[in-house]
Amino acid sequence: MGASSSTDNKESSKKREIESLAASTGALPLLQQSFSKLADSQTNTLSFQSFKQSFTFRYNTTTCEGDQPIPDSFPRLLEHLGLSLVDLFFVYKKEGWLSWVEFAQGYVKCYGRMSASMLYNTLLRLFHVTAKNAGFPLKLEFESDEADCKITGSISMVQLLMFLWICWTMSWCGRSSDLFLPVISHLILLAVVSCTEPGTSLDVWDSDVFGVELQLPVGEILTWSLTTISSLTECLSHFCNSRLQLSLNDGCGPSKSTG
Repeated sequence: MGASSSTDNKESSKKREIESLAASTGALPLLQQSFSKLADSQTNTLSFQSFKQSFTFRYNTTTCEGDQPIPDSFPRLLEHLGLSLVDLFFVYKKEGWLSWVEFAQGYVKCYGRMSASMLYNTLLRLFHVTAKNAGFPLKLEFESDEADCKITGSISMVQLLMFLWICWTMSWCGRSSDLFLPVISHLILLAVVSCTEPGTSLDVWDSDVFGVELQLPVGEILTWSLTTISSLTECLSHFCNSRLQLSLNDGCGPSKSTG
């Protein structure tokens, strides 16, 4: 009986801690409503597979504003993005079912109160896992599973383009059933200038940089991103909140909506 009481106290303490962390993001009411809507009323647990389906999305069309060609691998990234996010951050103990604490904890792992550098690490980890699931692994290594871990390796300019477009896509979620990608070649050029060694023979202003096999060190990319496009990290919370809100608006539970 004593052991049972101790276990109950630990579980209650963990529940309060996770709910407090979720509340600090401002998303606790949305999480509570989503879990109540999607969870099995008998077991008060959420089917992991059904939850994954609520993060599945597709657009009617995907176009770029300018003449920048969309890499063939980008649609595959979009196909795996939501599923990879759920697999990466939401972990269950009971086979195939998420408890309320596990559900809220997954959200906190995805977008808790973290520094901008930790959020960028989280975005890169999501991009890394999504690319691997889509069939083209990146040259990145993560020292641990912690959000503030060291990342080593490099990414190509095309991969940087797709990373930024993935972030844009997450920020676009819920706006339209068609995806419009912005022209960001100027950002890629700025990244190349900032992240390559002085004296590099490549003339970025007079070259097709996307046709050049140039790898950019991920550490330099992180530093450049933090100083140039620090607000990009907000895309993750927008995406998660939008998918959860869409699941609430769908009368059938897990969303099948586009965008």
